[in-house]
Amino acid sequence: MNTQTISANQATIAITQTNAGDNITISSNTITVGATGAYLLTYAVTLKNNLAARNCVGFYLKGSGGSASNVDGSAAYEYFRYNTYGEFSSLTACVMFYATSGNQFQLTAGNALDGSWNHTVQSAGVYRGLSITRLS
Repeated sequence: MNTQTISANQATIAITQTNAGDNITISSNTITVGATGAYLLTYAVTLKNNLAARNCVGFYLKGSGGSASNVDGSAAYEYFRYNTYGEFSSLTACVMFYATSGNQFQLTAGNALDGSWNHTVQSAGVYRGLSITRLS
């Protein structure tokens, strides 16, 4: 089982299942856009809260190279219950954005809005993945 535990904000999320369209590469958890245009990105990641406390955490698409900026509208946050009951939740988002050739992006853990990060990305029997497609 391929798992990842996130214990701090700004951690880069491992991208395991992907659907990358033309002019897009994904390597070392970094998405590189090879052509200027409009893109559609979706992601779904299920997390388990490892803390005996409630918290509110989430992801966003961070611009990480080639003069890319963070993608507005890409953030998804969820409220997690104590780790003894109801501790699972899925972070999902779908966003269209414009990028120029050479821009790079990473799915990144955002600042905890409440509580702190100590979550495990789930993969056994749970779909987790990312899809990015060039629209124009």
